[in-house]
Amino acid sequence: QAQCLSVELLNLLAQRIGIKIEYITGATFEQFMQQHKQGEIDVVSTISRTPEREKLGLFTEPYYQMKVAFVTRKTDADIQSFDQLNGKTVAVMKGSQFEAFLKTNHPAIRRLAFNNMEQMLEAVWNGEADATLEAEDVIKYWQRKGVNGLKIAGEAKEFNDWKIQTYHFYLHNDAPQLQSLLNKALASLSPNELLSMQNKWINPSTAEKTAPAGIMPATFTAEQRE
Repeated sequence: QAQCLSVELLNLLAQRIGIKIEYITGATFEQFMQQHKQGEIDVVSTISRTPEREKLGLFTEPYYQMKVAFVTRKTDADIQSFDQLNGKTVAVMKGSQFEAFLKTNHPAIRRLAFNNMEQMLEAVWNGEADATLEAEDVIKYWQRKGVNGLKIAGEAKEFNDWKIQTYHFYLHNDAPQLQSLLNKALASLSPNELLSMQNKWINPSTAEKTAPAGIMPATFTAEQRE
């Protein structure tokens, strides 16, 4: 079982509402989203809220907030706006909101899609891509793991209408009861409980062993879905 903030949090929520969870690993983000759409998994974690996703599923209340940043090679200039990337190549994750955002709002930016973060960062590092987009905390995590030669080149303020991004658990449209239960469990957490978990997984002293949030889908039994 993978270990990350989202897993520890979901385990705690499941314990409070009395359900058991089975985690699934090994797929790409795009594959996880397709499995969710097909009903093969019940919950996907570490998902940002978008209008397109709202049509296909339900979101819990947020449990983590982040700022999206531009990432470039250390020797490249800082980036203040997406317009600076017109005609250049940006590495994105297949099926991600970043890919959809650039396609809709900045068609002049070339998109190069990958299956995971490692591939995206490597593409920027070796010059295959000029930049990528990701949460600042995620980038700082990879930097602490030893990814050198890259920097946070500026905040992508235009993304999400200049609002700070939030992470949620993502469920099926036919699971409002589960949504309600998870929201009540989230609300039952004290600020110190949530902060303690966030510090545990994001604090530099534990970063080499842990991921900051982590995408992790989960399934429930038929009885637990009802």
